[in-house]
Amino acid sequence: MRAKDVKVVLNKRELHDTTVALVPAAGMGTRVGLGPKAFLQQGGHSVVTKVVHALSPCVKRILVGVPSGYLDRAHDELKGLAEVFPGGASRQETVFILLNQCIEQIVLIHDVTRPFASQSLIEKVIDAGKLYGAAVSCIPMHTPVAACKDDLISGSISIADLRQTQSPQAYRRDILVQAYTRALEAGWETQTTWQLVVQAGIPVRAVMGEERNIKITTPFDWEIATRVLEPK
Repeated sequence: MRAKDVKVVLNKRELHDTTVALVPAAGMGTRVGLGPKAFLQQGGHSVVTKVVHALSPCVKRILVGVPSGYLDRAHDELKGLAEVFPGGASRQETVFILLNQCIEQIVLIHDVTRPFASQSLIEKVIDAGKLYGAAVSCIPMHTPVAACKDDLISGSISIADLRQTQSPQAYRRDILVQAYTRALEAGWETQTTWQLVVQAGIPVRAVMGEERNIKITTPFDWEIATRVLEPK
């Protein structure tokens, strides 16, 4: 897709004063080693179904990007709950694909790998996105951080101003379009959306997140998710 494609969509569509949620869920889960994380089973439901149910009370519409080989399964599981699209080769590309389907003024982005975000947190981030234009949930750093070179500690880094970012993230749609257009033109690649927005020169508001809003990245994360955080 080209940068001008985003601009065309923005110019041709009438924006609605509602909130849409984008769920990038196209990763294949290579680090966990159990297949796409979106379809891991937790408490009798897939992770993506759990995330969609958490988002539903807070937004008007939900768009989910999944691996192309899992479209039929996603359609079956999310019928009546979310719109499903084939995702891209990266998280950034998947968000871009979903962004092109948006007609809403406020865009919430929530990773499928964070199925424990509360409705309260989702609503706080949406409110901050509406007020400031760009917002992301964060939690404070609690452990010391060392600067290292060649496996030797060269110093310590103050954690007073450091935050661990999470999702959900919320943005005005025009801000996202601006950031993704610049990213496409400049060839930027980042791990998450707020990095693109900041790189585009747009301030992002930090919203207090939740410790239990963990990201499922490794087998150990999945063990915590299933043994500790899953309701019994």
